[in-house]
Amino acid sequence: MLRRFLHVLFIALPFLSFTQQKGTFKIEFNADTRIYRMGDFNERINDPAYIDTNIYDELSQISLSEGFSFGLSTTYQPFNFISFGVYGGYQFGKTERDIRIIQHQYDIYTPNDTVRGKRMHEVQSLNIGLNASLILSQMNFWSKKTSLSNIECAININTGYGWAYLFKDDVFDGFVPNSSKEVYRSKGFQFVSTIQLGYILSNNNYFSSIGLKAGYQHYITSDAQAENGLLFPNGDKTRLDFSGFTVGAYLSIGR
Repeated sequence: MLRRFLHVLFIALPFLSFTQQKGTFKIEFNADTRIYRMGDFNERINDPAYIDTNIYDELSQISLSEGFSFGLSTTYQPFNFISFGVYGGYQFGKTERDIRIIQHQYDIYTPNDTVRGKRMHEVQSLNIGLNASLILSQMNFWSKKTSLSNIECAININTGYGWAYLFKDDVFDGFVPNSSKEVYRSKGFQFVSTIQLGYILSNNNYFSSIGLKAGYQHYITSDAQAENGLLFPNGDKTRLDFSGFTVGAYLSIGR
């Protein structure tokens, strides 16, 4: 899925580079740390009814509570302080637990062998949609202050759709990866609201500004389901909840 997103980005960049020469388009790259709720998911992976307690040294609580994302947006500004555009993003997170398997020997003179490894769960999501921005730094009350001439500030709204993936994999020391990896899919609507504050580095068309942004994401998917129709885990309904606060940095190109 990440390869697919990078492929779309590679195709789009020549077009975006051309349009920004008009002076009315802007491209923005962003990278964020995100907090996830994942209530259903965390409950499932800690439920003794789901996991085989025989393969754990101890049943410690684990959780998937944070992740990372990066994305690209391009906007057109038809009015003095309002812009509209499209965005695309990729986000992911991972959690793991130490596990073991005891290989019992049928020969009483040969001791049992213990193989140790990790059980990993990883979530990924590709999101696309529309965005709108209220550019506070281009309003009259802001532009009249000389001290703020190189500072930009905006409130952004992204609304779109996402395709999420859940990967479950057991990896043991000294073993070649096998077919134990399971893949589940889900999808849902995404809403992200952020406020950004940055510094205008240049007024030309090739390098514009850099800054920080923070906000909140609401994104709950449908129940995670494998291609054979099996719900995660063992037929139980489990939604992936990427909702939570976000904080990160951005770089914009074009003005």
